[in-house]
Amino acid sequence: MLISDLISERVVDVHEQLDSKNRVLERLVELAETGDLIRDRDTVLKSLLEREEMCSTAIGKGVAIPHPRDGIPGAFHGVAISALTLREGLDLDAPDRLPVELFFLVGAEDRRHHLHILGKLARILRSDELREKLISASSPEEFVSHLKTAEFALNGR
Repeated sequence: MLISDLISERVVDVHEQLDSKNRVLERLVELAETGDLIRDRDTVLKSLLEREEMCSTAIGKGVAIPHPRDGIPGAFHGVAISALTLREGLDLDAPDRLPVELFFLVGAEDRRHHLHILGKLARILRSDELREKLISASSPEEFVSHLKTAEFALNGR
């Protein structure tokens, strides 16, 4: 399963101007809804907010991967991924203290898919070059194209 097979231009937004973590989470959920990836918006949003209260999902280097603590049966249509970039980063208590500019929402109905997608996404985002390209992408199409290219290169395709 490739991340790039799970994400489309419909669930990506670039250069948003959002000023709070809650607004970012709401926008990521809205994007996932646009792609018909969410069945239960309220449950998903509540789960994301609860997860962020426990510990920030900012992983460093300008990236955060908001996600529920576990899979949520009935809340998603399979696996859900949406993404956005911000014009100006937010301070979200990242381990490296850098502001977050790149966000990926990850959700799934079951724990196995949930953890699998989180792991694959974290692996792909290790690339400084890819992160920079995603953050500077001028359109959702360009964002998805960069993601696909990087993932194919990583997987030797």
